[in-house]
Amino acid sequence: MLNKFRLDEDDKRGLIFRHSNGRTLKTKELTYQEGYNILSELSGFDSMDIMRKKVFALSREIGFAYGNSREDNKMNLAKINRFLLKYGTVKKKLNDLRYKELVQVISQFEAMAKSHQKKQMTEAIKQIQELLKN
Repeated sequence: MLNKFRLDEDDKRGLIFRHSNGRTLKTKELTYQEGYNILSELSGFDSMDIMRKKVFALSREIGFAYGNSREDNKMNLAKINRFLLKYGTVKKKLNDLRYKELVQVISQFEAMAKSHQKKQMTEAIKQIQELLKN
C-alpha cells in the first residue's frame, strides 16, 4: 500500500520506524492503528476526524449540541464526552475512541436522531390534527 506513495526505501522505513515508536521497520509488523496513522499522514486527511464531525452533526440534529463557534464546539465536546462516558456504547471520550468504537458511537447517535425525527413527526401530526378539529 505504501508503494503507491512512491517513497524510497529509506523514507518508507523511517516512516514505519517513527509510527511504530522504533518497534519495527517492516509494514507487516505494524499494528492496524500504526498502519492507519501512516496512511492518514500520507493521504492528508483523517477519516476518524470526519467521523467525529459526524457525531457533532448528529448531536446538532437532535438538539443536543448548538452553535458552531470555537466556544460552542468546546462546550459541545464537553457535553458529548459527558454523554459518552455515562450512556455511550463505548465508555470513552470522543477523541479517545478508536475507529471501530467510533462506528459504534455513530450508530448510536444515528439511532437517537431517527428516534428524534419520529418524535418530531408525531408531534407535528398531532398539531395538524388539532388545527383540523378547530
